[in-house]
Amino acid sequence: MKKKLLLADYDSEYLRELSYYFMEQVPQFELALFTKEDTLLAYLKGEEPGDVLVLDEQLANEKISSLADTMTKIVLSAGGTPPKGFSAVKKYQKMSDLVNQILMCYAEDHDALEVVRGSSSTQLLAFYSPAGGSGKTTMALGTAAASARMGLHCFYLNLEEIDSVRGLLEQTAGGLSDLFLALNTKGMNAGIRLKASVRQEESAGFDYLSGVESISEYEEIQEENVRELLKMIRSLADYDLVVIDLSSGFGSLTRAALEEADRIVVPFVPQENHIAKLSRFLAESSLHDRYDALFQKMSLLLNTIVPWGGQAEGVPEKIRSRIPICGSIGTYPLLADWRRLLRESEQLIGCMGPVLQLVRKDP
Repeated sequence: MKKKLLLADYDSEYLRELSYYFMEQVPQFELALFTKEDTLLAYLKGEEPGDVLVLDEQLANEKISSLADTMTKIVLSAGGTPPKGFSAVKKYQKMSDLVNQILMCYAEDHDALEVVRGSSSTQLLAFYSPAGGSGKTTMALGTAAASARMGLHCFYLNLEEIDSVRGLLEQTAGGLSDLFLALNTKGMNAGIRLKASVRQEESAGFDYLSGVESISEYEEIQEENVRELLKMIRSLADYDLVVIDLSSGFGSLTRAALEEADRIVVPFVPQENHIAKLSRFLAESSLHDRYDALFQKMSLLLNTIVPWGGQAEGVPEKIRSRIPICGSIGTYPLLADWRRLLRESEQLIGCMGPVLQLVRKDP
């Protein structure tokens, strides 16, 4: 059943544009439009006035508030303090952001995740390497930025125990700490908490969420918490692609994320320590059958940022016979500077081509 949304504003042109966006992008709402206070008041006195009331701050008053007592009440604010009982969203902003904030107000008010659930077929793409210094986070950020530039709705999720992008990405309204708490607390909707917390990186265009408040929290986080988190993100159906940036260890939390992922990209530099660690990792598959499924999802991404030539012959046969090589990443200067990577993300589409080809394939 459709929800009823009342939109009221003295500016008929603005109201028309807002209503057009709702009709095109949010069909689960039935709209009623008002440009006069008296007609809005008369409508609110009806038996079933509606579910959400969104109105210009000049129209918000105590009489309207009392008549819309059971509704989610939102003022379109130009900067003033909202009246009691009203939430406020910034009136003049990007239309998609405005509508999303309105939907979030209703979802939080009524614990109604269905109004913010998307229709995407979400793919989980994990970046993992057992060796540090392989360029894992650079490749993950580059993929997220390039995917967003291609028009995909992309979410960058850093699950490193020590978050390497904490100083790069601005703090979000909520973080992983809040999300794990929501997953563990009966009655809290983690999906709504995620939607309310994520932030879009302004230059690159992907969404992200800040990490845990303290790395000691990972001592309390369980394998099942990570599985629930990724399953919840997938069930939201809001993102085309989720890029998961993982720690280099192989503890239970990392294994859980790898098992939930659709594809796993393994950045690789053929240096002695990288070869040794990846070889040891591969050897585990002969001891534990449970890891075979992980290797079937893996693709090796050759990191040629370091000057070794980048040819497949530089990868030992025992490694490339087990993990197929999807391509190599060349010496692009912007990959050496994460902030530049975000600012000039459009250039990454060609650079990250081997990974983007994996994204285009069905998991």
